[in-house]
Amino acid sequence: MAKLKVYTDGLEGFEARTMSHARALDRGDSLPAHNSVTFSSMHEMLHVLTPKRLTLLETLATNGSRPVNLLAKDVRRKRDAVLRDINVLRKIGVVSTGYDETRVFTAKPLATRFEFVCSIESREPRNRRSSSLVS
Repeated sequence: MAKLKVYTDGLEGFEARTMSHARALDRGDSLPAHNSVTFSSMHEMLHVLTPKRLTLLETLATNGSRPVNLLAKDVRRKRDAVLRDINVLRKIGVVSTGYDETRVFTAKPLATRFEFVCSIESREPRNRRSSSLVS
């Protein structure tokens, strides 16, 4: 299974990587085998990849495909909460779900290694109101 890179540089970063890959392919170079997910910002990534979802992802990457009932036991959480989080992870493309040969609902990681490439870009300063704690 290939690795999956998670970026936080938004559309601009995605477009730059795509153009770089296209130029490499035009030159006849090979590309590294990995998939990627791009978030518009680090804040968006942290909103989606919560600590509990990262624990699920780590457990799946370590153990491979797992029935959701066993996964919930592994991480000591309620099955419904794990299902909700697995659905979010499926929507962003880091896990897949389905039924195994015994018709048990199972989650499967789409990579065994996850690499996070995060950056904080400077922005225009926001107007902040003074706090009553500051005199």
